[in-house]
Amino acid sequence: MSSFAVTHIDAQRVRRRLVIGAATRDMAIDFAESLYGLALYLCAVRVKDSAQ
Repeated sequence: MSSFAVTHIDAQRVRRRLVIGAATRDMAIDFAESLYGLALYLCAVRVKDSAQ
């Protein structure tokens, strides 16, 4: 499982940044959208785990 730094901006221009553990980038995006709804802007970047 990898960690993804996710930035989610919704229609009201509220920005949320979090780190999500997921197997794929698509799973991290789906999780963020399930938490906060559809995004006006969404970016997910894999970050290196300290264990790797």
